Amino acid sequence: MTRISSIWPSLKLCEGKKKQEHEDRLKQMQEEMERSERDLLEAQEMIRRLEEQLKQLQAAKDELQLNQKELQGMLLRLEEAKHLEATEKAKLEEEIMAKQMEVQRTQDEVNAKDEETKRLQDEVEEARRKRDLLEAQEMIRRLEEQLQAAKDEL
Repeated sequence: MTRISSIWPSLKLCEGKKKQEHEDRLKQMQEEMERSERDLLEAQEMIRRLEEQLKQLQAAKDELQLNQKELQGMLLRLEEAKHLEATEKAKLEEEIMAKQMEVQRTQDEVNAKDEETKRLQDEVEEARRKRDLLEAQEMIRRLEEQLQAAKDEL
């Protein structure tokens, strides 16, 4: 018994040390668990902020894509406007050419009618001269007849 009683305080001391070690270990584990919980909360908060940033980034990308599509559409409309301007210009040039041809054709007709008018004026002038000549000849013939009749009466 003495032996047990002499070991007992040692055992109690060992038990106390083990108990203290267990308590220390438990306290460490508790602190570690609390630190892990804080880390987890921080990680969850960071994940939430990252998710929010991802949403904002996606919204910005969507807006960028929309703006790019709008810009592409505007550039396409600009190109179509240039093409339309070119088409309108070509159409206008065709209309101008057609109008020039029409004007030239009208000018040719005017020139032809002018030449025809001059020819007719020349013919009229010639006809007047012939008429005047015929009238003069007729007058001369009448005068000669009158002269002959007067001579015959004498």
